[in-house]
Amino acid sequence: MELNTRTSKGKAKAMAKILEEEEEEDDDFFSSSGCGCFLCAIKEPDARLRRASLSAFFRELPYCEDDGGTGGGSNGQSCAAAVGAVWRAAMSAPDDPELPSLGAIRCMSLLLARALADAAWLRRGDNVYVPYYAAHVIGSYTIRSSAHAELAVAAGAVRPLLALLGGAMTWVEQRAAARALGHLASYEPTFPAVERHATEAVQLAVRSASTCIGDVYANFVTLAPSRRPKYQRDLMTFGLGGGADAEDRKAEEWASQLQCWSLYLLSCLASRDLSSH
Repeated sequence: MELNTRTSKGKAKAMAKILEEEEEEDDDFFSSSGCGCFLCAIKEPDARLRRASLSAFFRELPYCEDDGGTGGGSNGQSCAAAVGAVWRAAMSAPDDPELPSLGAIRCMSLLLARALADAAWLRRGDNVYVPYYAAHVIGSYTIRSSAHAELAVAAGAVRPLLALLGGAMTWVEQRAAARALGHLASYEPTFPAVERHATEAVQLAVRSASTCIGDVYANFVTLAPSRRPKYQRDLMTFGLGGGADAEDRKAEEWASQLQCWSLYLLSCLASRDLSSH
């Protein structure tokens, strides 16, 4: 018991240290007090209290009415900043089961569904950042873990991810969705959940792989910097500094990744489902 307690305290300190260091390095909206509830919970050395706080955090976040600091369902924090903090945790430790077991993946799936269904909420404050990061949280936690993929399927993540792959938002969210869906389709236990939508998924992945380079060029690269969506510019230059040249390089990189991840999803479907040939 003492060893488990020490391990739990060490994990909490390590995760909090990673998140705090990244906050100090990047001067953006994630460094605001918006993700404070999440960071405070992560820092809690008592495993029982930490798990209870994180579980409550993930239960409440999808119903947050906040627009960036004016109050709401998650103790007045910015929903976007909170999801950004969870994304950092997922990127730093994708194999760690603690946050997924406490509802992180279900929370992200619910946020995706809300963003797709509630345009007014999506336009409010910084909420436009939420779908991109929520999809990437799912993609990060499922990159090597079939158990986490099963949590995503159980949370209903496939349907909203397919909507994003189909262009329900923009190519930026489409890229994150292609990555996550490829992971879900790659595991034996979760492949059937994607296979149920095989006809749609194949069509969407083929279209994405075929048209994404042109779409990114037309809808971002050819636009003057002042006409490019600010949140897309922020996402692409996160940690790199701004500037049109940096944005153009990142857009080219992301377009290539979107194409590769779409082809990977097709490969997963084709290798397991003969009807998709």
